[in-house]
Amino acid sequence: MNGLGFVSMTLGNHEFDWGEQAIIDNLSIAEFPFLAINVYDADTNKIAEYATPSIMIERGDLTIGIIGAIGDCYSSISSDKVEDVYFKVGDELTELVKAESDRLRSEGADLIVYSLHDGYGQSRSSQGYISNSALASYYNVELSDGYVDLVFEAHTHQSYILMDSEDVYHLQGGGENSGISHVEIKVNSYNGNNSVTQAEIIPSYTYSDLEDDAATEILEEKYRDIIDFAYTPLGVVSRNMSDSEVEDAVAGLYLEVGLERWAEDYEIVLGGGYLKTRSPYDLAAGSIKYADLLYLLPFDNALVLCSINGYDLSRRFVNTTNSDYHNAYSEYGLSVINNLQSNETYYVVVDTYTAFYAPNRLTIVDYYDGGVYARDLFANAIKEGRYEIKHEGYSFTSIKDANVIGAGLGSNQATAEYHYIKGTVKSAPNSTYGNLYLVDEEGNEIYVYGLYDTDGIRYDKMTDKPVAGDTIIVYSTIYKYVNGSTVTVELKNATLIEIE
Repeated sequence: MNGLGFVSMTLGNHEFDWGEQAIIDNLSIAEFPFLAINVYDADTNKIAEYATPSIMIERGDLTIGIIGAIGDCYSSISSDKVEDVYFKVGDELTELVKAESDRLRSEGADLIVYSLHDGYGQSRSSQGYISNSALASYYNVELSDGYVDLVFEAHTHQSYILMDSEDVYHLQGGGENSGISHVEIKVNSYNGNNSVTQAEIIPSYTYSDLEDDAATEILEEKYRDIIDFAYTPLGVVSRNMSDSEVEDAVAGLYLEVGLERWAEDYEIVLGGGYLKTRSPYDLAAGSIKYADLLYLLPFDNALVLCSINGYDLSRRFVNTTNSDYHNAYSEYGLSVINNLQSNETYYVVVDTYTAFYAPNRLTIVDYYDGGVYARDLFANAIKEGRYEIKHEGYSFTSIKDANVIGAGLGSNQATAEYHYIKGTVKSAPNSTYGNLYLVDEEGNEIYVYGLYDTDGIRYDKMTDKPVAGDTIIVYSTIYKYVNGSTVTVELKNATLIEIE
């Protein structure tokens, strides 16, 4: 960033992922300030020592003031990393920006640029206006009436060029280095009025083929061992794994290592907690590299054993309506989850993001090995070939037994193991997803929710599709879907192995 000539950087939630000391350490070598007008020290109630409200820069004959702020992103940070700070948001932030804008203009600023780590929640392919109500969740349009001339936004990973009711532009260049926000403004030196002459998102493909930069090549060589490690194949995943399947798998791995470490001393109910993959969210079938897992599971949240009372365990985990909570139950857990005692103490294996989230009311009992994170457990499982399907003879699970296994699962949970299941297609499958019922000779049936071939191709694109009356073999986890009073045991996103 020094080499690129940054004039400033605005702090966002991920700057806090390794704690405040990491920000301080990075600031000591940065040749530019870290902007965040609204990050305050909880002890002194003054702006944090590493945060600067604004900076003034010169471009030609123009003086430009840049004000930086973080949005209401506190819940996106593991709470243990921000115990000593708080963010002023809403009306408090608006007043801070107004006052800073007035100060900068009094010192000669011709333009005020607002660099805000928050933004609109949807991408727009064409430039257009945005309503004040759509902005209200993160931006007060009062700022556009003389205080702010241009807003660069972030955080939501969207791509858009929008104008508010005061004709102030709001831009965000997307996520994952997909583009760069670029604006050119013409200022009338006589009356101070300004107008945008160009506003665009420059897509990454327009500069990805530029000649390699010498300084960048030196950096690549410096970190060659790390880069090679990240891009060395770990193993094969034979079928596409959706975000929820990856999250369920991680929950199962949390439970597995937790039982290995602590089962002799503690009766562990479950592994998992709040688990959510990042872009691209799903794991595509094929050869998998550590870099692929870094995209999905980037956070360094340590594994921990926690205690929790039965009331909170039921409310926050077992019977939660939050679909981002994923639980893998031990045998002991399955035996008690329907009869939890409110004041009894139970034990769970989660990571620190879940553990430090205050409403969960968890108490950390012990930490797992340092430097081992969700992606590392997943990487080891891939190395062991757990997700590589080698169809060399089938050991079948009957439809009757599959229903029994599914009934014993927790709500909206899947088995960690995959099963081969054989049955006859009861009626014509759904034409797009291949949803169907399988039935055996005794009349037992099970629902297949989504059907793919061994190359990960969905039912509607298959060249050889099963139809009503065909006997087929599928390979799948068993899933218990609960929606209110509706309970369905199903084979979710099953792989079609054979049509007999």
